[in-house]
Amino acid sequence: MNATDPIRQHARSTPDAPAYILDDRPTLSYRDFDAVLEGIAQRLLDAGVHPGQRVALALHRDFAFVAVALAAARIGAIGFTAYSPDEACDFRIASRGAAPSTLAPTIAVDKQWFLPPDGGARGAPVAMHPGGSVLFHIFHTSGTTGRPKALAMSHDDILRRAERRRSAFAVPHPVRMLAKVRPVASYGFQVMLRVLFDGGAVVDAPALEGMAGAITRHRVTFLVAPPGILSGMIAVMRPDEGPFPTLHVVEVSGSRLSEQLAEVAAQRVCPNIVTMYGSTEAGLIAVASAREAGHIPGAVGRIIPGVVAEIVDDSGTPLPPDTEGALRLRADSAQTYLHDSGPTDAFRDGWFYSGDIGRITRDGFLVIAGRADERINVGGGKVTPEFLEHAALAIPGVIDAAAFAVPSRFAGFDRVAMAIVTGPAFDFAAFQARCREKLGVYAPETVLRMEAIPRNENGKVKRQDLKDLAAAHAVAAER
Repeated sequence: MNATDPIRQHARSTPDAPAYILDDRPTLSYRDFDAVLEGIAQRLLDAGVHPGQRVALALHRDFAFVAVALAAARIGAIGFTAYSPDEACDFRIASRGAAPSTLAPTIAVDKQWFLPPDGGARGAPVAMHPGGSVLFHIFHTSGTTGRPKALAMSHDDILRRAERRRSAFAVPHPVRMLAKVRPVASYGFQVMLRVLFDGGAVVDAPALEGMAGAITRHRVTFLVAPPGILSGMIAVMRPDEGPFPTLHVVEVSGSRLSEQLAEVAAQRVCPNIVTMYGSTEAGLIAVASAREAGHIPGAVGRIIPGVVAEIVDDSGTPLPPDTEGALRLRADSAQTYLHDSGPTDAFRDGWFYSGDIGRITRDGFLVIAGRADERINVGGGKVTPEFLEHAALAIPGVIDAAAFAVPSRFAGFDRVAMAIVTGPAFDFAAFQARCREKLGVYAPETVLRMEAIPRNENGKVKRQDLKDLAAAHAVAAER
């Protein structure tokens, strides 16, 4: 089955139902959205794109990225995000003004690509590729701990993952979703597809300041936002905005949801908040309501059916409940890295070793302490950034926080640094005192106050960017 077939089916069974709601142009019904995909697919064929060819997508707008990726998949081509003009591919599809590729023909898109035919005139449908085990799209991991790793998913893989999301938790039908996660990443793309496969509507995500207005204006029922985005939205909301009566559920993933943010979000945004944990390699792993998991710091959910999770020691021996160790997973949708873009030992003996440190409680909650390769070594004692961030977010006036390591110039261990986003009630001296009281030797020696924490498309902190920024500040201070 082709991964775009459910959209064509909705175009025939519920043609007038909204598929994409855009602020700067009329809402696209399923009839219109399917016609847009047909038109783009025909343009690609006319430009010489053939099944099995790889097309790099250098498209600025999320809606354009989704539409072109789906149209390419409809004819059997394989899309992937273009990070550089010099990536090897058969064609490069780019927004006007993007740098041309020296390695492949560039196909420039414009607004006409994304408009349905005038007057309802539509030609014969483009022949849909069978899909199935054929590659659908190449996704990359977040790259927060190094070079992004590539994973290729087939049409069957993406449909299987959509079904797993559907069975993991219910959303109101028909759904109207606003997702503040970008579809260039696997998680964001699957969030979009789950809604489109179900015949719901995707609301094009505005800037942070416009999110509350968009939720109200478009009667959004389902919000997807990482904790940093959720806290940022609440910080800029007017007193008369929220909670939102149309909103049935908020999905939070990408980083830890603090108890404080969960409580404030339940009051200001929506009482039904769901936390999720997954990875590009293995898909969705755990789900729970914030009410269920809120009493366990670091809890990300219960393991969903179809997934086996174990906590093991360094030799791969399973550990008893409530014992911290390395998380490994077994799932039917797990993918291996493409072209040796990632470590080969991450997949062994039928398991995916996630690189996360955590534990599974006696009542079945998965608790994530952090990444093994991000732990901060302070004089031989190791601490995860998530532990430090959890403590910082409990201090009044702190809206968002990200901890990271900076090397000591005079000793062979790390120093703790932290970037924070603060509100009007913030007191820096009180913050420092509370950190020393709660964290002791792990209290941050360097604190960067920022307007926003740098995060990737999935909402994960870009710690290397923060390390580079701290290093630049240190050099400037020495001059």
